[in-house]
Amino acid sequence: MDLPFEEFPALSATGICRHVFTQRIPGIDVSHDKAEVLNRLDAAHREIRNAVSMGDWPLFTAQQIHGNKIAVIGTPLTTATEFC
Repeated sequence: MDLPFEEFPALSATGICRHVFTQRIPGIDVSHDKAEVLNRLDAAHREIRNAVSMGDWPLFTAQQIHGNKIAVIGTPLTTATEFC
């Protein structure tokens, strides 16, 4: 089964960034508030993280904002975190 995610060679090439960008998940309505949407996506996100050997890692999310800001995680994090 093909899972709906992407990885980007430029990020992987840094040697310090494990990443996955999830694509739209068919059948999951994402037109509600962020907390409800993440709850609906939890099983799909977990399946993807397990497939890429990151299943026991915390989930970091970010809002998709079109601009020139970059979020940098400067210290190790141990709990799920959302970056805006």
